[in-house]
Amino acid sequence: MTEVNSVQAGSVPTVTVVTATFNRSRALRCAVESVRDQTLTDWEQWVIGDACTDDTAAVLRGGHDPRVQFFNLPQNVGEQSGPNNEGFRRARGRYVAMLNHDDLWLPDHLALAVAALEASGADLVFSLAHQVEAAGGAVLHNWAPHQKYSPELFIPASSWVFRRELLDRFGGWRPVQSIRNFPSQDWLFRAWKGGADLRLLPLVTAIFLPSRGRNNCYLGNPGAEQEVWLARLRQAPNLRSELTLQAAFPQALPAPAITAGAPVPPLGERFRRAWTHYSWKWRRSVAHAVARWTDGHPTEWEVRLGGGSATAAINKLRRDRGLGKLPSRQP
Repeated sequence: MTEVNSVQAGSVPTVTVVTATFNRSRALRCAVESVRDQTLTDWEQWVIGDACTDDTAAVLRGGHDPRVQFFNLPQNVGEQSGPNNEGFRRARGRYVAMLNHDDLWLPDHLALAVAALEASGADLVFSLAHQVEAAGGAVLHNWAPHQKYSPELFIPASSWVFRRELLDRFGGWRPVQSIRNFPSQDWLFRAWKGGADLRLLPLVTAIFLPSRGRNNCYLGNPGAEQEVWLARLRQAPNLRSELTLQAAFPQALPAPAITAGAPVPPLGERFRRAWTHYSWKWRRSVAHAVARWTDGHPTEWEVRLGGGSATAAINKLRRDRGLGKLPSRQP
């Protein structure tokens, strides 16, 4: 890795990178390394642990980079609003970037995003991303037809870079218990409703490895996928073009292998799966229509029509990941 200059003590960095984490030190190391590999070197990174109990602190110290700082919350929040808000409070940069602990950036992510912000005057840019699916294959994520934010899009935070002033205007992320939406998407929606200019950077600059679908990914500290991708990012100079083509033309890729002799689910289970799938599609279509009519957010209406809550959705994700329910009390 090319040696880089540190942010001078007391100086204001161009970008503050905020990373929330919980007991995923192997994957986190790769995320941090992808920040250290950035061509824009004037940054600081705040890694905020959600009361981590593993070797996260030791792994970060092993990087020997004073730009990377770690703070471990004394009490577990259980979702990203708490750690990210702590990172926002500590941010000194003119711009703020988000990076989930299981995602990675291409080396010019920050440079391209800052250049786009300064050239366009936008308040926030979100890049395209190569999302690696748990079952194999990939999709091109974050495509916005008019290159502008729309509430119908789900834009993960690892692709955002925004002006720090947005935090003064709209505050931090609201806890999931207080809203009918995911905190990240709630914040984007509030910023958009408040007149912020949120634009697409139409280049692939991030690799998403979402925990959704990767069951028990918080057990045993997995990180092999991230290590493979970090090596690939460092070794393939034309990776952006390759990733864009793979995601845009998935039919050109080999079909995933199907295990011979896989058991056919019982009729009752097949009916349950079909009912879940088509009832979700119906609810989603109605939610999007109602959201346009009421000027609300589609996810909020999906939750209302489903009779559930965003908290229940987070709890399901936590169970799938190998974690328990959200703590009953929030800090």
